[in-house]
Amino acid sequence: MKLCRNRGKQNMSFGASAKRRLESLLNRCTRIFRESPDAASAASAKQAFSSIYRHGTWGSDSASGDGYFSGSGSHDPEIIRPYIAAVSQFLSRFPEKPSAVDLGCGDFNVGSKIRQFCSSYTACDIVDELIERNKRVFAHHDVNFRVLDMIEDDLPRGNHFLKTGTPAPVQLGHITCGHQGVSKL
Repeated sequence: MKLCRNRGKQNMSFGASAKRRLESLLNRCTRIFRESPDAASAASAKQAFSSIYRHGTWGSDSASGDGYFSGSGSHDPEIIRPYIAAVSQFLSRFPEKPSAVDLGCGDFNVGSKIRQFCSSYTACDIVDELIERNKRVFAHHDVNFRVLDMIEDDLPRGNHFLKTGTPAPVQLGHITCGHQGVSKL
């Protein structure tokens, strides 16, 4: 999924900078998670991601103070501004606002900025406590928050699938092949 086209210096520097920052973050997360006391017992994705949030593996956000933080890849303006701009431009090109399903919504920092461009928005994550937190914090956004394992569970219906929340790399190819009408940005 490529969101930034290399049009001009700003996007090219963003691409290189974002790539370095995300690689660094992912390497750090992988190292911390492997050293985590729960890593050996994390037999499922639910356990693994719950452990990541419980231990603050992706860092913390003093503004929220609730312990749920999806990492700098979901909060760093240098990373999220171009992503939000590209996704909002993509969603705005339709004559009617499309419905969207956000797979791996994380702390919903990015999704909250994209919601306005959709007729309906279903935000999914595998961490039960995170979904409950998002329901409280973003109650005014008219979002259907759902606990979902995007690999094992049936996906909700929507015009477009998004991945906004966590800095974890997720390959959606095996998911999208079974769903007609899924758009790649």
